[in-house]
Amino acid sequence: MFGRMMVSALALTGVAYAQETAPAPSATLAPGCEPAPTCAGAQPGNASDRIVYDAAFFSQFNPQNARDMVSQTPGFTLDGGDGRRGFSGAVGNLLIDGLRPSSKSQSLEGILGQIPASQVLRIELLRGAAVAGDASGQSVLLNVVRTASAGSGLWRLGGEHNGAGIGPQGEASYSGRSGQLEYGIGVDYFSLFRAQPGTRRTTDGAGALISTAITPSPRDFREGSITANAAMPLFGGRLSANGQLYRNRFHGLHSFLFFDPLEARLGTDVDNFTEHQRTFELGLNYDRDIGPWSLGLVGLVNRGRNDSGEIFYSYDPAGALASTFTQDVDSESGESILRASLSRPLGRHRLEFGVEGAFNSLDQALLLTNDDGGGPAIIPIPNSNVLVEEERAEAFVVHSWRPDDSWTIETRLAGEQSTLTFTGDANQTVELAFFKPSVQVSRSFGQRNQAHFRIYRDIGQLDFGDFVSAAGISD
Repeated sequence: MFGRMMVSALALTGVAYAQETAPAPSATLAPGCEPAPTCAGAQPGNASDRIVYDAAFFSQFNPQNARDMVSQTPGFTLDGGDGRRGFSGAVGNLLIDGLRPSSKSQSLEGILGQIPASQVLRIELLRGAAVAGDASGQSVLLNVVRTASAGSGLWRLGGEHNGAGIGPQGEASYSGRSGQLEYGIGVDYFSLFRAQPGTRRTTDGAGALISTAITPSPRDFREGSITANAAMPLFGGRLSANGQLYRNRFHGLHSFLFFDPLEARLGTDVDNFTEHQRTFELGLNYDRDIGPWSLGLVGLVNRGRNDSGEIFYSYDPAGALASTFTQDVDSESGESILRASLSRPLGRHRLEFGVEGAFNSLDQALLLTNDDGGGPAIIPIPNSNVLVEEERAEAFVVHSWRPDDSWTIETRLAGEQSTLTFTGDANQTVELAFFKPSVQVSRSFGQRNQAHFRIYRDIGQLDFGDFVSAAGISD
C-alpha cells in the first residue's frame, strides 16, 4: 500500500471538431442524466463541458465495436482505475448510457468490446461541470450512448500459432432492449501454446565457461469467461446489474539440461507447474431521485479460488532421480463492497456525501515437501498457511462550485479506517487510517478547450498476496 501526493499540472484537453453544427447546450448534463428524463445534478455550463461525437464521425475508422470507437475519440484516454482502493477508486472514467458499470473484475476494454458499433448512437466527452462530484474524481469522462435497437451482436474467431500448436481464440456477444429492459450477454475464449527454448551460460570471473544449460520450456494457457448485464426501471429509479464467470488454466514444463564445457551431461532439472483460477463477480447499481436529492446505491461481490501444483525433479548425470520437491497451494479470496451516496444541486453549487464499507479476505493453505530417497519430508514455510481479512469503512463529502461558465472548482475530502487481521501461522492486528483530500480546478477556453489542475492524495490497493509466503522451487 502507498500514500502519495499527486499534481496533474495544467492537463490540456483540446478536442477535434467532430460535430461542427452541434448546438451548444444551455445546460450541461451531469453523469447519469442520460437517457434518464430528469437529472438533479445538472448545472449551468457551456459547450466545452460536453463534446458530442456522432457515430458518423467514427465511420472513417471502420469500427466493429464500441472499443474501436472509444480508442479513436480525440482528447480521451481510457482509465480503468486499476490498483486503487474501494469501488470509488477503481471505477474508471467510462459511462454507458450515463451509468457506470458496477464491476471491478471486468475490464473496461472487455465491456466495450461486447457493444457492437451499430448500437452506438454517439459518444460524449464530459469535462468541467459535467463531471463535478463524480465518484472517480476524474477530470474527463466518456459516455457511450446506445440506440434503442431491438438487438444486435458480434462475433470473432481466430487462432495463434507460436511453434507449439494453434491456440483457438474467439468471442461472441449479443445485446439489445425489450421495452424498458436492457440486456446483454457475452462469451470469450483465449488459448496460447508456446515453446520458449533458450540457453543459459555460466562463466567465472575471468569469463571462462563453467557450464551450459539448455532450457526447453513448452507451456499452454487457456481462459474463458461468460458475462451478462441487465438494467430496468424499479421503484421510481433504475436498477442495473453486471455479472461475470471466469476460469483459466496455465501449464508449464520447464526443463534445465546442464552440460560442462566439453558438453558432458552434468544433470537435469524438470519443473512441472499447473495452475487453475476461478472467479465470480456480481455488481448491482440503483439510482433514483428523491425530491431534490439523487440517491446512488452500489453493491459488489466477487469471489475467487486459485490452486496450483508444482513438482520439481532433479536427476544426476546418469539420469537417476536424485530428489523431488512438491508444492501445493490453495487460496480463496473475496471482496464485498456496499456504497451509498446522496447529492443535490444548490444553484451553481453541488453537494454530495456518502459512505462506503468493504470486507476483503484471502485464505491460503500451502504444503511443501522434499523427497531425496528417504520419503517425503515436510518443509515448513513461515506465514504460508494464513487467513488475511480487512474491514474498511470510508466517508466522503464533495463540493463543486461553478462561479461562472468558464470555471469549475471541486473540493473533496474522504477519510478511511481499516483493520487488518492475520490468523494462522502468524497472528496480528493492524489498524490503518488515511485522509484523502483533493482539489480540482477546470478552466474553459472558447467552445472546445479546457485546462485542468488537480492536486490530491491517493491510496493504493492492498495486495493480499504480499502477506502470504510461497517457495520459488525452480530458483
